[in-house]
Amino acid sequence: MADGSRPDIHSVDHFMQDLASLTGQLLIAVYLAEQLRSDLEKLHNTRSKQGDARRNAP
Repeated sequence: MADGSRPDIHSVDHFMQDLASLTGQLLIAVYLAEQLRSDLEKLHNTRSKQGDARRNAP
């Protein structure tokens, strides 16, 4: 803080830029995690169907 009672405007600006950057990175991470979850679910379903087909084969 510059005068002990109010934060330095440059520090606040830098903090807001960092916060915006981290928020963007967090949104990307959440998006990628959701894509991974979806892909793993599809893979699991495909393998389950293949297993069912093998068990039901004559």
